[in-house]
Amino acid sequence: VIVAIVAVLIFITGLYGNIVLIRSTIDHTQKKVRKTMNIFLMTLALYDILIITITMPVTLVEDLLLWWPFGRVLCYILYYMPTIFASGSVFTIVTIAAERYRAVVYPMKPKLSTARAALISIGIFLIAIAVTVPNMVFAIYDDKTFPNHPQCSHHFLPDPILGNKIYVIFVFGCLFWLPLMFTGGLYILIMYHLQVHRHKTILTINGRMTTETNRRVVTMLLIILLVFVLSWLPLHICFFLAIFGPLNPLTKDFRLALTICHIISYLNCAINPIVYVSF
Repeated sequence: VIVAIVAVLIFITGLYGNIVLIRSTIDHTQKKVRKTMNIFLMTLALYDILIITITMPVTLVEDLLLWWPFGRVLCYILYYMPTIFASGSVFTIVTIAAERYRAVVYPMKPKLSTARAALISIGIFLIAIAVTVPNMVFAIYDDKTFPNHPQCSHHFLPDPILGNKIYVIFVFGCLFWLPLMFTGGLYILIMYHLQVHRHKTILTINGRMTTETNRRVVTMLLIILLVFVLSWLPLHICFFLAIFGPLNPLTKDFRLALTICHIISYLNCAINPIVYVSF
């Protein structure tokens, strides 16, 4: 019951928040304000909406039932989508951080064109698909081992155990470690840049406005980092415990822990629009 209540709250707040974010970015784009950033924000909101409306219900139902109730066809359609949506969301967050870094450290450089921003968003989607290829290739629907409780998972050949270990490390690297290091590095570089140039800021109205804008960017990046770590790290720890630890991933206790970790990761989708609308 508690899981259902929390999931519904995340669904409502996340869906509403991301719709508001999309509406806000459309309004700003029509006014020709921050058009490049708005494309990235709209892309992020779309990924988060897909996570909330598709990934979250399907994943939580499977976690709680301990089996796949949606049939063979939907197994091969839906199984890899969570990784695509999560990858797209994470990579878009990294792109937004990079764009904010560019605006602070190189304010005089020409801004990205709308067309280039759109191409970057398409590139993010293609990279997200590339990360998901192992799930697509090795997805399997098993209704023979437990006919009344079919499973939808992946079965890596020729060595499933080794394949699972490699894939968990691969996903952790692509969707957590590398994005964290990259975004954290940008944060450190921005802080260093502001520290070095703090005495060069012209004490005028424009200078004070620039300083305030940069301070907001630094705060936004710090919040992004904290939210990213707190929302995604528990889920990756859960995956590592299932593959490398002595835990049986099919027990009810583990699936309950996995469900909680999934819910924590979905909080990211509800918090993202609040952060970006605020800053």
